[in-house]
Amino acid sequence: MDIPEDIEPTVATIVDVEILKEKNPFYAKAENGDHLIVTPTRAILYSSKTKKIIDVVPVQLEPVAGEGSAE
Repeated sequence: MDIPEDIEPTVATIVDVEILKEKNPFYAKAENGDHLIVTPTRAILYSSKTKKIIDVVPVQLEPVAGEGSAE
């Protein structure tokens, strides 16, 4: 899966997967050390151990308060 060059994703390393699993089934197959890659349209769970994508879900990022409002 390629991410367009004009998109700068946010990348986080999972350090406590058990807490994440309790809150969201998206992390069910994740392990500590896996990576969460977030773009404006999707969240990608990636295992650097197996070098495979574990799961992908669509996302809709909330605008930051005060942005995009011309009121």
